[in-house]
Amino acid sequence: MAKTIRSFMAEAQSADVALFFYAGHGIQVSGQNYLIPVDAKVEDSSALDFELVNIDAVTGHMGGENKVGIILLDACRNNPFANSLTRNSGTRAVQVSKGLAQISSQGGGLLVAFATAPGDVAADGKAGRNSPFTTALLEQMPTPGLEIELMMKRVKAEVIADTANAQRPWHNSDLAREVYLTQPKS
Repeated sequence: MAKTIRSFMAEAQSADVALFFYAGHGIQVSGQNYLIPVDAKVEDSSALDFELVNIDAVTGHMGGENKVGIILLDACRNNPFANSLTRNSGTRAVQVSKGLAQISSQGGGLLVAFATAPGDVAADGKAGRNSPFTTALLEQMPTPGLEIELMMKRVKAEVIADTANAQRPWHNSDLAREVYLTQPKS
């Protein structure tokens, strides 16, 4: 996973717009967000440094002056490793929280979207299907001429309706220009 992300970041450096999408497990530990690779064991707090991917490592390489970075995270789940992280933290102070922590979009050109509000837990969806957040993204993204922040509002409305207000997607943006993922029909 780290190799794939590094390769993506190398390509993103020369892009005007870069979009990073992650669907899977993500956890918050001591106010930091981590993506969990499928082969992670997470037996103790050293996993934070050697097995998991700190989301700040992704956001730090996206956006910036004259660039746009879009980060879509469908990763706000219950932490399956909470007990092993707190029980086996050694000398490291570890505070495990539910959901993901808010990520700042300051610094220009960055939009960060979560499947649910910071500190909340998102639904996985029905077996064999996408989550409510990813389902809504897939519904809205191909809409021609839909500006991304309006798209995120539509995604939020769809998820709220589909989950009977149990899940409320959230996004933070420091975009200074309009961004369209699909151009209007001519």
